[in-house]
Amino acid sequence: MKRNGNALDAAAPMPTDGVSDAEAAMLNEKRTRILDGIRKLLLHQRFLCLLAQAMMQFGAPLHHLEDNLSRMARHLCITATFTTMPGLILISVEDTATFTSETKIIRCPNGYDMHRLELTDRIFRKVSKEKIGVEEATRELDDVLSAPPMFAWYWQLLNWGLTSWSVCLVAFNGSWLDSLAAFVLGIMAGCLNMLASRLKGFTNLFEVTVSILSGFFATVFQRWLCFGAVTLSATV
Repeated sequence: MKRNGNALDAAAPMPTDGVSDAEAAMLNEKRTRILDGIRKLLLHQRFLCLLAQAMMQFGAPLHHLEDNLSRMARHLCITATFTTMPGLILISVEDTATFTSETKIIRCPNGYDMHRLELTDRIFRKVSKEKIGVEEATRELDDVLSAPPMFAWYWQLLNWGLTSWSVCLVAFNGSWLDSLAAFVLGIMAGCLNMLASRLKGFTNLFEVTVSILSGFFATVFQRWLCFGAVTLSATV
């Protein structure tokens, strides 16, 4: 049995037997408006799902994520509620016309990519200010999600280490030996973050694992290191 790719596009015209040409034209116009409304609704829902996935995947805070999604849903005239957890987003879309609801489950790993998060935020702002349409914004979000990271993996690891090193010296008044230990632990945290982005089951354990390993390392070498400065710098 042959199936058409798009049920909306393949729908047959409404039967016009027994009606005048004017009535047939009105029925076909009404059908076209209904189909356009359905396409628009589905496009808006897909844009919301892509926006939620991009924000969580690129490092947006969970409370900020829920607020942005709620604002965008109101802008698109969609009645929806959002629940976010690490690695999981629940979107409940309600249809006030038919009194039905649909729940969408989005699973994606938590990550940190400030460049692509900024691109996502730009798309969000352009849609909010109606500078671009939802269809164009959806294409741009697809491009952002499929684009490779701005920096190679070794530069990302170096950035994790340098961040911990500088925080140890500036924020916690650590010694040079403390900052060196924080640098090593920062690189370890970067490796675990990359592992969490590839193993969905490890996503929820990432922060706990980094804290435990940093605390264990600092405890073993606490004779030469400042426990607080090293552990806090490594987990920033």
